[in-house]
Formats: sequence, structure tokens, C-alpha cells
Amino acid sequence: MKKKTLVKSILSLALAACVAFPSIAGAEYDDFEGSVSGKKTVESSFNVDPGYGYVKLWFKNKGKNDVTITVKNIDTGKKYLTITLKPGKSYTWRSVNEWKGKAVGAGEYKVTYRDGSGGSVNVDYAGFSSNDEDEGRDA
Repeated sequence: MKKKTLVKSILSLALAACVAFPSIAGAEYDDFEGSVSGKKTVESSFNVDPGYGYVKLWFKNKGKNDVTITVKNIDTGKKYLTITLKPGKSYTWRSVNEWKGKAVGAGEYKVTYRDGSGGSVNVDYAGFSSNDEDEGRDA
């Protein structure tokens, strides 16, 4: 009988801890990926939900020319990133490396890809937004 009471007590305590400290249960994130190609300038977008402002983005230029990539919050107009990526190169951007302990704003984000030589863009991309600051750090 004491064993059943002990097990119930431990399970109740564990459940209470998960409710009180949700980060113990693990980080949650929204991920996305895709590729853009075609014209001299193309766009993609992603959304950051409230509370999921720790963002990691990855890009790979599969084209023949330099591509300039800009990431901007449509709702606020704030630019978070502008880089020029050489052919065959990849780049990873982490919001936690830019702003220690801070997150990006919630909302819709537009990513613009521009071929600097008048050719066509060919870029793979992936990323996620998380509720856990540590998710976006280097391993």
C-alpha cells in the first residue's frame, strides 16, 4: 500500500513540475524549408508566432552568381539580416547570436533573394522559430 502511495506522489510531483516549469518538457519549434529559383529577384516568407522568437535560418546559394539575401519583418519593417552569398556557399544566421537573451518580434517575415549579376536566383533555405533560446545556438 505504501508503494502505491509513493508512486502516486512521485507522478503527481512530476506532473506539477511540468505544469510549473514547461521548459522541462522540452522546447517547441516551428520549422520550414524550401528552395527559390527563377527570376533575378524572388521572395519567400515565414511566420514567427508570439513566444517563438528564437530564430535560426540557413541558406545555400546553388546558383552561378552572388545572391543578396534580406530578411525583414513585414509588420514592423525592421530588417534583421542582409548578406551577400557567393555561389556554392551556405550561411547560417541565429538570432541568439545577434541579441543575447532577446528574441525577434512576432509576425510575418519576408526573405528577398537578389541575383547581383542579372542572372537567376537558385537558393535552398531552411529554418525554425523556437520558444527556447538554447535551440538556436551552435552545437
